[in-house]
Amino acid sequence: MWLKQRRYAEAQTELRQTLDWYQKANSEDWNRYNCESMLGQSLFAVKKYAEAEPLVISGYEGMMQRRQAIPHGDQAWLQEAGQRLVALYGNWNKPERAAEWQRKIRAIE
Repeated sequence: MWLKQRRYAEAQTELRQTLDWYQKANSEDWNRYNCESMLGQSLFAVKKYAEAEPLVISGYEGMMQRRQAIPHGDQAWLQEAGQRLVALYGNWNKPERAAEWQRKIRAIE
């Protein structure tokens, strides 16, 4: 996967295309929200924090709303989406927001 290889431009292209497909299909599947979260990660990795923020938040919240539909073997994706939120604010030098999300995530787990 492009994200793991830190090839963010390629990841953004692929993730935008995938997200566009989910949106055109009016999909509310948890995978759509995981895609949003990963797209946000690819953006904040290149310091596009303001563009990444709504995607990372929407992705995590969308997955949380559908967590019962996420297969047991895929639950790690939800945890990663939460970690992305904390990482976004940590990288963006907003430690208060990072701590706030960390508390919210811990309270849910």
